[in-house]
Amino acid sequence: MKIRQPNTTKPNSGFTLVELLVVIAIIAILASIALPVIGKVKTKAMNAKTKIQMGEIEQATATYKNDYSRFPLSDAIYTLGTDFTYGTTGTGHSTTVVTGSAIERNNKEIVAILTAVSNFRDGSATVNTNNQHNVKKDQYLNANPSDSGRPGIGEDGIYRDVWGSPFVVSFDANFDGRVYDSFYRNASVSQKDVGSPSGFNGLVNTDDPTGASNDYSLVGDVMIWSFGPDKLASTTFNAESHGDIGGDKVSNADNVLSWAD
Repeated sequence: MKIRQPNTTKPNSGFTLVELLVVIAIIAILASIALPVIGKVKTKAMNAKTKIQMGEIEQATATYKNDYSRFPLSDAIYTLGTDFTYGTTGTGHSTTVVTGSAIERNNKEIVAILTAVSNFRDGSATVNTNNQHNVKKDQYLNANPSDSGRPGIGEDGIYRDVWGSPFVVSFDANFDGRVYDSFYRNASVSQKDVGSPSGFNGLVNTDDPTGASNDYSLVGDVMIWSFGPDKLASTTFNAESHGDIGGDKVSNADNVLSWAD
């Protein structure tokens, strides 16, 4: 008599094609929801880090000024007798921010003085030769070293934000209690309402009651700002708007400012 063996074959436990497609669709939907949220969280974190870095520059400047009764600027800047903006000259940045004066500089001059170096890591000389502007050789500013063009202080001495753009720094170099930044002083950027001297982010035009002139300024010693995530800025738009220039989406609203929340 034959004894039948029990059927030990397991049923197919794999996914069918339809089931796989459903799973993939669900994952795609979840990813489409999560990615923008993750992107916003990342941008917020980068903005916060940039704020901290700007605060460190501001504190370093204040401490230096307390020690030397002057800002960390070269004598050539003081001879101008006006406020001065360290912009994008010599940085290769796509947005041009200059003072419009006979002297144009980027922030490496400030870095050299605040970090007490006579030569940058690429071997180039600084305005702080023999620590003439920092005789105590104090390290007022501590920032991560990096390759040139990367976030941090590059071999060329330029201090760049987390997106790789140079920090723009303006000083009250004539000690009148107000700072005029060469970009944010423009009425096209900072004027809130036509005919009013009131500006965005606490800036005011104290030189023209109609606010029409390019004289918006801030009470204080220093203004520091970053181009933000888009790495761009334009005087075509005001501080809270954006637009398209040559196919590039340009926003001033995403700029990170040391003097504004």
